[in-house]
Amino acid sequence: NLNVAGTPHLFIPMEMGATEIEQRNIARETKFNAAKFLTRDDKTLPNRVRNYASNIPNHTIYEDMPGASLDEIKAAIARAKINHGIKGIVLDYLQLVGGKGRNDTEEFHLRTVAQSLADIARREGLFVLVAAQLNQDGNTRGGEGLKLACDQYFKLQRYASGSAQSDRGAWLECEASRYTLKTNVGSEERPGLWINTNGPHFEDTGYIS
Repeated sequence: NLNVAGTPHLFIPMEMGATEIEQRNIARETKFNAAKFLTRDDKTLPNRVRNYASNIPNHTIYEDMPGASLDEIKAAIARAKINHGIKGIVLDYLQLVGGKGRNDTEEFHLRTVAQSLADIARREGLFVLVAAQLNQDGNTRGGEGLKLACDQYFKLQRYASGSAQSDRGAWLECEASRYTLKTNVGSEERPGLWINTNGPHFEDTGYIS
């Protein structure tokens, strides 16, 4: 969405790489499931890719950085701002940032990463969108550092497996907001997001609770 809107941004995938992400984008834009890149049973696939590459804007700067340390991520952000004039960063995801000191706890390390990214956002005038894993209790794995550092903190909620509700519905619960009213994107009764199997990707249902 940022790319189509013409917003230059740095995407740092630390697990799924740029190729896989772009395959999902191609599938989303041309309305098929990205699994076709694995099965290769769609003869129209080469043309779909060519048409996508010819017409899509180019405002996403990828830096595949599996296992990167916080210092390496900072350097990538600085390069992208100088070379591409980025307006923001997407990091996927927090717990994969490496470089934890030998005597540091995971909580201290992740808190440092989160706060450093928040400092960069304020100092450089960039938005920073960080994805993170939750633990079994539904809290950010590795402590509350991310929630304390960010301006808005949303938790993605899904229906339980086997639920009578469709497993394609989801909603975002706003657990913290520094400058705005806490507003959820949908609810359990009325999901604000819907998984479209083309891609797959989330669609906005337009419902705000």
